[in-house]
Amino acid sequence: MKTFKIIICVLLLNTIRAMSQPGDSLDSDFMNLLNTTVSSASKFEQKTIYAPASVTVINSEEINRYGYQTLADVLNSQTGFFFRNDRMYSSIGARGFDRPSSYMNKILLLIDGQVFNESVYGSIEVGNELGINLKAIDKIEIVRGPGSALYGTGAMHAVINIITKKGIDVDGFNFGLQYGSFGSLEGSYFIGKELTNDLQFSLSGKVGKVQGHDYYFKEFDTDSTNYGWSRGHDAENFYQSLMKVNYKNFQLSGMFVSRAKDIPTAPWNTTFNSAGTDFIDQTALLALSYNENLTKNQNLKLQTYLGYYNYHGSYLYTDYSTQYEKNLGLWFGADIQYQWDITLRNRLISGVENKYSTKASYQFWDKTTTFFDNNFPYNLFSIYLQDSYQFLDNLNFTAGLRYDNNSLFKGDISPRLALIYSPFSSSTFKLLYGRAFRSPNIYEAFYEDTQSQMPNPKLKPEYITTTEMIYEQQFQKFFTLRLCAFYYKMNNLIDQIKLSDTSDIVQFQNINKVDAYGFEADLNARFTSGLWSYLNFSHAFVKDIDTKEKLTNSPSFLIRAGISQKLLKHFIISFEAFAESKRITVSRMESSSFFLLNVFIAFNPKFGNENTLSDLVNKTKLSLKFSNLFNTKYSLPSGYETRQDVLLQDGLGMYLNFGINF
Repeated sequence: MKTFKIIICVLLLNTIRAMSQPGDSLDSDFMNLLNTTVSSASKFEQKTIYAPASVTVINSEEINRYGYQTLADVLNSQTGFFFRNDRMYSSIGARGFDRPSSYMNKILLLIDGQVFNESVYGSIEVGNELGINLKAIDKIEIVRGPGSALYGTGAMHAVINIITKKGIDVDGFNFGLQYGSFGSLEGSYFIGKELTNDLQFSLSGKVGKVQGHDYYFKEFDTDSTNYGWSRGHDAENFYQSLMKVNYKNFQLSGMFVSRAKDIPTAPWNTTFNSAGTDFIDQTALLALSYNENLTKNQNLKLQTYLGYYNYHGSYLYTDYSTQYEKNLGLWFGADIQYQWDITLRNRLISGVENKYSTKASYQFWDKTTTFFDNNFPYNLFSIYLQDSYQFLDNLNFTAGLRYDNNSLFKGDISPRLALIYSPFSSSTFKLLYGRAFRSPNIYEAFYEDTQSQMPNPKLKPEYITTTEMIYEQQFQKFFTLRLCAFYYKMNNLIDQIKLSDTSDIVQFQNINKVDAYGFEADLNARFTSGLWSYLNFSHAFVKDIDTKEKLTNSPSFLIRAGISQKLLKHFIISFEAFAESKRITVSRMESSSFFLLNVFIAFNPKFGNENTLSDLVNKTKLSLKFSNLFNTKYSLPSGYETRQDVLLQDGLGMYLNFGINF
């Protein structure tokens, strides 16, 4: 904590120094901060201060300044979000909630406005399993709180929309190569062009491999299990491609990602320190949209999409038998959205969506026996309506309602209310209320294995009801401040229980109720000197209503701080500090609190000589990132599937990146 205090002091001293330096009356970067717009909060473009939600927008410059490599890196620096890696997937929680052994299916992930959650588990991907080339991202919109009033199932804690660049934003070609710790090697590319006034395209991708760590687990410390050491079983290989084509009012976008991963933790009682327990998963999405202004005050948007998900896992057991698991999802759908500005003060949006999941299958077998093999197709019909009315120039009221009907489960209604008051041009108060839900997935409701799990087709959706009070302020030309107090309650929370004390057979049931309150604060500053900085703090106390116990894997306090300075127009140096409080494990023990520091240095040479060599050098960029600079050893809670109660997280990592633009 002493180091963290030093970082905060450095941040404040640089802030004072930057404010004392001469510059424009209002920095253009700050003007951009004030005029930042978001499209995910209301499904139309609006300034963040008028959005009926707690919103953060991260632009491409911010991604570049801090050297983020994955979506998980970006989110982990944002207010209220926290990270965990179980050596299979990277996991992100929000506002104190992330259940061990969950599938991150209570956050909705959008790619260019289209839902990317797969149809089998409803999960999202944030690490190398998403694999997106961050250079292709124009901005990332984070809308906290319930979003089911516009997006339906799964939008319980947040909606995250990744908006990628168009061809005109790139107008060239970028190639990158990165080498780093843990035997990691990555290559990336990004190309974009405006071919005509009406036609432009962009294409990006990334391919990489990671050798991984060797781990020591005290739970396996015997002479027959290599004295607790798992060596050479943490490797992963991944690749991703993303394309976007814009022609007049049409947009075609597509994304495909694939990752193969070895598992070093011996989950589900598999053989420790042995090859053969691994998996591969793939996700793809193709979407076509059409946007037309029918009149000056009416807009129509049409969208159709096709999604694909494939998971295949192999699990080696101590008797040398291997069991296999396969999930396959295939879905398609269409939605129509109509926007009508009834008056200058009244905007109405309405929409209808129909989604068909023709394939949502689960298979589990070995060489002699098929334990489970079934498909659960379903249809989802939705209709929504939202009205935003400007009573006064500084007073807005928004009300929304959505109905979702799932053919496998009961229908649900999701309301939303927001009152936004701006007593001054630089001040905004928001009072928000919303309700969201998540329908059970096919694994929770239907999977059956006489040795481990019983189905529960009577499962009901789980719900969250959230109330928020937000204060946003811009002041001193350089600062933006956001304060938020929230309270939420979750009912019918889906969780596993043992059916009897004498059996290991479990079943998913609607058994838990959660009560939570918290506070968030974030301060951003951008100065004429090229200094950017942020400081955010969040507190969340999340408890089980019945047992009165604090929820597992829920840190009470999170502190994030960052400072980034441009030097001599050639260099960027950035620091990020992370501090977290303890978390409760599934065995009701505690993981330790920790402090981490990341450092990022980038160099973009600029030579004035006009010759071929200097011109080529000027197009290059070198960067070096140190993650967990002090090599802090810390562990975070594991899930029910592993013998380990906590799992060690990454130590010091060094990553050297070379990029060139044409």
